[in-house]
Amino acid sequence: MASSYVSANGSTRLLLDEKNWYGEYQTQINGKVWAGEITPGRILGHTGNRAMYSSFKDNPGVVLESPDEVNSFCSGGFTAIQTVENGRYVLKARWSASEGKNCPGVGQPITLRLVEALPIADKKGDYFFENSKEWYGLPNGQNEFHTWDLWQVVDASGPLSCRVKPNGKIMKTYRRGDRITAGYDGRGHASAILGADNKETHPSALNPSSIKGAPWMRTSDKCFVRANRQYIQPLSGSKI
Repeated sequence: MASSYVSANGSTRLLLDEKNWYGEYQTQINGKVWAGEITPGRILGHTGNRAMYSSFKDNPGVVLESPDEVNSFCSGGFTAIQTVENGRYVLKARWSASEGKNCPGVGQPITLRLVEALPIADKKGDYFFENSKEWYGLPNGQNEFHTWDLWQVVDASGPLSCRVKPNGKIMKTYRRGDRITAGYDGRGHASAILGADNKETHPSALNPSSIKGAPWMRTSDKCFVRANRQYIQPLSGSKI
Protein backbone atom coordinates (compact mmCIF):
# COMPACT_ATOMS: atom_id res chain seq x y z
CA MET A 1 0.00 0.00 0.00
CA ALA A 2 1.35 3.40 -0.97
CA SER A 3 -0.20 6.80 -0.34
CA SER A 4 0.26 10.06 -2.18
CA TYR A 5 0.61 13.28 -0.20
CA VAL A 6 0.44 16.83 -1.52
CA SER A 7 1.09 20.32 -0.16
CA ALA A 8 -1.66 22.92 0.07
CA ASN A 9 -0.50 24.75 -3.06
CA GLY A 10 0.19 21.55 -4.99
CA SER A 11 3.89 22.34 -5.55
CA THR A 12 5.17 19.36 -3.55
CA ARG A 13 4.06 15.76 -3.93
CA LEU A 14 5.32 12.78 -1.93
CA LEU A 15 4.64 9.10 -2.53
CA LEU A 16 5.16 6.97 0.57
CA ASP A 17 5.18 3.20 0.87
CA GLU A 18 3.20 2.84 4.10
CA LYS A 19 4.75 -0.52 4.94
CA ASN A 20 8.44 0.22 4.44
CA TRP A 21 8.30 4.01 4.47
CA TYR A 22 10.33 4.26 1.32
CA GLY A 23 9.38 7.33 -0.67
CA GLU A 24 9.68 9.45 -3.79
CA TYR A 25 9.01 13.16 -4.04
CA GLN A 26 8.76 16.01 -6.49
CA THR A 27 8.78 19.69 -5.61
CA GLN A 28 9.39 23.13 -7.07
CA ILE A 29 11.96 25.54 -5.68
CA ASN A 30 12.45 28.95 -7.26
CA GLY A 31 10.48 27.80 -10.30
CA LYS A 32 12.59 24.67 -10.85
CA VAL A 33 11.50 21.06 -10.45
CA TRP A 34 13.45 18.82 -8.06
CA ALA A 35 12.71 15.14 -7.54
CA GLY A 36 14.33 12.33 -5.62
CA GLU A 37 14.07 9.41 -3.25
CA ILE A 38 13.70 8.87 0.48
CA THR A 39 15.47 5.82 1.85
CA PRO A 40 13.90 3.45 4.41
CA GLY A 41 14.80 4.63 7.89
CA ARG A 42 14.04 4.29 11.59
CA ILE A 43 10.33 4.23 12.42
CA LEU A 44 8.81 4.89 15.85
CA GLY A 45 5.16 4.51 16.83
CA HIS A 46 2.28 2.94 14.94
CA THR A 47 0.20 3.71 11.85
CA GLY A 48 -1.47 7.08 12.15
CA ASN A 49 0.80 8.18 14.99
CA ARG A 50 4.40 7.56 14.08
CA ALA A 51 7.66 9.22 13.20
CA MET A 52 10.25 8.43 10.53
CA TYR A 53 13.91 9.40 10.61
CA SER A 54 15.70 8.86 7.32
CA SER A 55 17.60 10.57 4.51
CA PHE A 56 16.88 11.91 1.05
CA LYS A 57 18.72 12.54 -2.19
CA ASP A 58 17.61 14.30 -5.35
CA ASN A 59 17.98 12.55 -8.68
CA PRO A 60 20.73 14.42 -10.61
CA GLY A 61 19.57 15.46 -14.02
CA VAL A 62 15.97 16.25 -13.07
CA VAL A 63 16.72 19.97 -12.96
CA LEU A 64 17.36 20.81 -16.61
CA GLU A 65 17.03 24.57 -16.78
CA SER A 66 20.56 24.92 -18.16
CA PRO A 67 23.54 22.65 -18.99
CA ASP A 68 25.25 23.70 -15.76
CA GLU A 69 22.36 22.26 -13.74
CA VAL A 70 22.22 18.80 -15.30
CA ASN A 71 23.97 17.27 -12.28
CA SER A 72 22.41 19.52 -9.63
CA PHE A 73 21.17 17.79 -6.51
CA CYS A 74 20.61 18.11 -2.77
CA SER A 75 20.91 15.44 -0.08
CA GLY A 76 20.57 15.25 3.68
CA GLY A 77 18.24 14.23 6.46
CA PHE A 78 14.50 13.63 6.21
CA THR A 79 11.99 13.34 9.04
CA ALA A 80 8.22 12.91 8.96
CA ILE A 81 5.53 12.84 11.62
CA GLN A 82 2.34 11.05 10.55
CA THR A 83 -1.04 11.76 12.18
CA VAL A 84 -4.69 11.37 11.18
CA GLU A 85 -6.93 14.41 10.73
CA ASN A 86 -10.54 14.25 9.56
CA GLY A 87 -10.14 10.65 8.48
CA ARG A 88 -7.03 11.00 6.36
CA TYR A 89 -3.27 10.86 6.83
CA VAL A 90 -1.33 14.07 7.36
CA LEU A 91 2.47 14.36 7.29
CA LYS A 92 4.67 17.02 8.81
CA ALA A 93 7.70 16.49 6.57
CA ARG A 94 11.11 18.12 6.95
CA TRP A 95 13.95 18.10 4.41
CA SER A 96 17.31 19.19 5.87
CA ALA A 97 19.84 19.52 3.04
CA SER A 98 23.43 19.16 4.21
CA GLU A 99 25.27 18.84 0.90
CA GLY A 100 24.87 18.72 -2.88
CA LYS A 101 25.75 20.47 -6.11
CA ASN A 102 24.10 23.81 -6.89
CA CYS A 103 21.78 23.04 -3.98
CA PRO A 104 19.81 26.12 -2.88
CA GLY A 105 18.75 24.64 0.45
CA VAL A 106 21.95 23.67 2.30
CA GLY A 107 21.59 24.81 5.90
CA GLN A 108 17.98 25.90 5.29
CA PRO A 109 15.58 23.13 6.38
CA ILE A 110 12.18 23.03 4.68
CA THR A 111 9.15 21.86 6.67
CA LEU A 112 5.84 21.21 4.90
CA ARG A 113 2.39 20.00 5.89
CA LEU A 114 1.36 17.34 3.38
CA VAL A 115 -2.14 15.86 3.19
CA GLU A 116 -3.09 12.49 1.72
CA ALA A 117 -4.25 13.28 -1.83
CA LEU A 118 -7.50 11.35 -2.16
CA PRO A 119 -9.05 11.21 -5.65
CA ILE A 120 -11.46 14.02 -6.52
CA ALA A 121 -14.37 13.40 -8.91
CA ASP A 122 -15.25 15.80 -11.72
CA LYS A 123 -18.47 17.84 -11.88
CA LYS A 124 -20.39 14.79 -13.09
CA GLY A 125 -19.01 12.70 -10.26
CA ASP A 126 -16.75 10.63 -12.53
CA TYR A 127 -13.25 9.44 -11.67
CA PHE A 128 -10.98 9.64 -14.70
CA PHE A 129 -7.25 9.03 -15.01
CA GLU A 130 -6.74 12.78 -14.84
CA ASN A 131 -8.66 13.62 -11.67
CA SER A 132 -8.22 10.50 -9.54
CA LYS A 133 -4.83 11.63 -8.23
CA GLU A 134 -3.17 8.39 -9.29
CA TRP A 135 0.21 7.91 -7.72
CA TYR A 136 3.59 6.95 -9.09
CA GLY A 137 4.76 3.37 -8.70
CA LEU A 138 7.29 1.94 -6.32
CA PRO A 139 9.98 0.81 -5.90
CA ASN A 140 13.11 2.44 -7.24
CA GLY A 141 11.67 5.29 -9.27
CA GLN A 142 9.86 3.29 -11.95
CA ASN A 143 7.31 6.11 -12.21
CA GLU A 144 4.35 4.02 -13.31
CA PHE A 145 0.87 5.41 -12.85
CA HIS A 146 -1.48 3.55 -10.51
CA THR A 147 -5.12 3.93 -9.63
CA TRP A 148 -5.88 4.67 -5.97
CA ASP A 149 -6.02 1.31 -4.18
CA LEU A 150 -8.80 1.44 -1.61
CA TRP A 151 -12.46 2.30 -2.30
CA GLN A 152 -15.82 1.84 -0.58
CA VAL A 153 -19.23 1.17 -2.08
CA VAL A 154 -21.66 3.99 -1.29
CA ASP A 155 -24.53 3.19 -3.68
CA ALA A 156 -27.75 3.48 -1.68
CA SER A 157 -30.08 2.31 -4.46
CA GLY A 158 -29.24 -1.37 -4.02
CA PRO A 159 -26.43 -3.84 -4.79
CA LEU A 160 -23.66 -2.44 -6.99
CA SER A 161 -23.10 -4.56 -10.08
CA CYS A 162 -19.57 -5.59 -10.99
CA ARG A 163 -19.49 -6.62 -14.65
CA VAL A 164 -17.21 -8.85 -16.73
CA LYS A 165 -16.44 -5.75 -18.84
CA PRO A 166 -17.81 -2.19 -19.00
CA ASN A 167 -21.56 -2.48 -19.71
CA GLY A 168 -21.17 -6.27 -19.83
CA LYS A 169 -22.84 -9.11 -17.96
CA ILE A 170 -23.02 -8.96 -14.18
CA MET A 171 -20.32 -11.11 -12.57
CA LYS A 172 -20.99 -10.28 -8.91
CA THR A 173 -22.47 -7.57 -6.71
CA TYR A 174 -21.24 -5.46 -3.82
CA ARG A 175 -23.25 -4.12 -0.91
CA ARG A 176 -23.15 -0.60 0.44
CA GLY A 177 -20.20 -0.34 2.82
CA ASP A 178 -18.17 -3.06 1.12
CA ARG A 179 -14.54 -2.19 0.53
CA ILE A 180 -13.07 -2.90 -2.88
CA THR A 181 -9.53 -2.74 -4.18
CA ALA A 182 -8.52 -1.52 -7.62
CA GLY A 183 -7.26 -4.40 -9.72
CA TYR A 184 -4.83 -4.70 -12.60
CA ASP A 185 -4.72 -6.95 -15.63
CA GLY A 186 -2.41 -9.91 -16.14
CA ARG A 187 0.11 -7.75 -17.96
CA GLY A 188 0.65 -5.70 -14.82
CA HIS A 189 -0.90 -2.55 -16.21
CA ALA A 190 -1.27 -0.06 -13.44
CA SER A 191 -4.29 1.95 -14.61
CA ALA A 192 -7.56 0.43 -13.45
CA ILE A 193 -9.74 3.12 -15.06
CA LEU A 194 -11.24 2.15 -18.40
CA GLY A 195 -13.78 3.64 -20.76
CA ALA A 196 -17.04 2.09 -21.89
CA ASP A 197 -15.16 0.88 -24.98
CA ASN A 198 -13.05 -1.36 -22.68
CA LYS A 199 -9.85 0.50 -23.55
CA GLU A 200 -7.34 1.79 -21.01
CA THR A 201 -6.20 5.37 -20.82
CA HIS A 202 -2.54 5.68 -21.72
CA PRO A 203 -0.45 7.30 -18.93
CA SER A 204 0.48 10.16 -21.27
CA ALA A 205 -3.16 10.87 -22.11
CA LEU A 206 -4.38 12.77 -19.07
CA ASN A 207 -7.52 14.10 -20.72
CA PRO A 208 -10.98 12.71 -19.90
CA SER A 209 -11.83 12.92 -23.61
CA SER A 210 -9.39 10.05 -24.19
CA ILE A 211 -11.94 7.74 -22.55
CA LYS A 212 -14.93 6.79 -24.68
CA GLY A 213 -18.09 7.02 -22.64
CA ALA A 214 -18.40 6.72 -18.88
CA PRO A 215 -15.32 5.54 -16.93
CA TRP A 216 -15.22 2.14 -15.21
CA MET A 217 -12.82 0.77 -12.62
CA ARG A 218 -11.36 -2.73 -12.68
CA THR A 219 -11.48 -4.32 -9.22
CA SER A 220 -9.30 -7.02 -7.69
CA ASP A 221 -12.25 -9.39 -8.28
CA LYS A 222 -11.53 -9.04 -12.03
CA CYS A 223 -14.77 -7.26 -12.82
CA PHE A 224 -15.76 -3.64 -13.40
CA VAL A 225 -17.82 -1.04 -11.52
CA ARG A 226 -18.78 2.45 -12.63
CA ALA A 227 -16.10 4.91 -11.53
CA ASN A 228 -18.49 7.53 -10.17
CA ARG A 229 -18.91 8.92 -6.66
CA GLN A 230 -22.58 7.89 -6.73
CA TYR A 231 -21.37 4.30 -6.51
CA ILE A 232 -17.84 4.30 -5.04
CA GLN A 233 -15.65 6.69 -3.08
CA PRO A 234 -11.93 6.51 -2.22
CA LEU A 235 -10.79 5.60 1.27
CA SER A 236 -7.80 6.90 3.12
CA GLY A 237 -4.97 4.51 3.91
CA SER A 238 -5.83 5.24 7.55
CA LYS A 239 -9.00 3.16 7.09
CA ILE A 240 -7.07 -0.07 6.47
